[in-house]
Amino acid sequence: MDSKLKFGLVIAGLLAAVSLAQGFRNAISPTGSQDFQWSGSRLLLQHEDPYAVQFEAFKRPKPDSPILMDQHPNYPPSGLVLLWPYATFPWPMARAMWAVSNFIFAGVIIMGLGRLFLQDKPWWWTFLLGCLFIMGTPFRNTIGNGQHALFSLAFLVIALHLLDRNRTFAAGVFLAISLFKYTVTIPFLAYFIMKRRWDTLLVVAGLHLILTLVLGVWVGKSPVSLLIDHLRVAGVVNEIGFADTRAVLRLLGLANHQQWWIALSSTMLVVTTVIIVRRGPRQPLLALTTLALVSVVAFYHLTYDNVVLVLPLFYLTSRERRGGVLLYGTLIGLLWYFEKIIFFLRSHTDNIQVLEGIQIYDWAVIIFFYATLFGALRTLIADSSDRRAVLGTKLEPV
Repeated sequence: MDSKLKFGLVIAGLLAAVSLAQGFRNAISPTGSQDFQWSGSRLLLQHEDPYAVQFEAFKRPKPDSPILMDQHPNYPPSGLVLLWPYATFPWPMARAMWAVSNFIFAGVIIMGLGRLFLQDKPWWWTFLLGCLFIMGTPFRNTIGNGQHALFSLAFLVIALHLLDRNRTFAAGVFLAISLFKYTVTIPFLAYFIMKRRWDTLLVVAGLHLILTLVLGVWVGKSPVSLLIDHLRVAGVVNEIGFADTRAVLRLLGLANHQQWWIALSSTMLVVTTVIIVRRGPRQPLLALTTLALVSVVAFYHLTYDNVVLVLPLFYLTSRERRGGVLLYGTLIGLLWYFEKIIFFLRSHTDNIQVLEGIQIYDWAVIIFFYATLFGALRTLIADSSDRRAVLGTKLEPV
């Protein structure tokens, strides 16, 4: 390793450390970690129905509401129970613990993806890509807002490694945990369908079913009611994301046509799953990358959930990559590093020309996003020359 490379890695490490520090500072500030589902989890721990409490807060807001800040319980009960280790602690300590936990989750993601995607490259590739990931605005905002995508991605990566080792039950447990923020990870179930791991998927379904039934008894409510109520809360608090199908309809002036975006998102998930199942086994890393892109367009997400683009970032430098450097690179650059400037302009200007420029940026992001996704799908369909699948630390014949 030459001196220039060492110097570059040191600089990248320092910038990543600054980003980590700023994220932690934001997380423990008085208004930080506002999205962390501590409130709903704590209510559930106390045998209370968090959704009923939230509906009451919607009707009659109170300054002393047990639902803090923006911690609306729009996650299913089988997800909220996973946060009980944090819910047992008072809020100031819990949010600090969650921020530190997110650092650990990030480490798991970086090292895990390095083993999946970069097994033929030296260690510093993983270190450098990890630094680029941590330096991005979405990562910092995920930490600062107390979001949950890093949690879900970390457990998904562990599940993928366990799948590689044929540890079916353990893979199912970790995959079930990863579905806590299911709007990020549910598309990845297509990968397990592709691998014909029905036993793993059965473990996932069984665990969530058991947890939901037990928690229904725990709070004295119908399990079905709890599931429906978390969706009702989500329907109130979730609006339009930045690149999902509703965002496209909004830019086209069709945001109020709810049936359209449901149909579009459902079609996108079904079509992608079919393509992944049929073509993905020959290009598993591209399959994972494609599913990361689909998770953003099929569900409501704000820009902090762009941490899922860490999969395309690692794919860019993997041996399996099939072109698309310009599309992937531009997309990641826009959403990880340029977004901070756009956010500042949105918040601090009412200049018509600037706002029109921001709308052009919104269109550019969507165009690049969908072009990258459709390019990935096209590659999966068209490229059948690779007869080997890269997974984990070895090559497996298909």
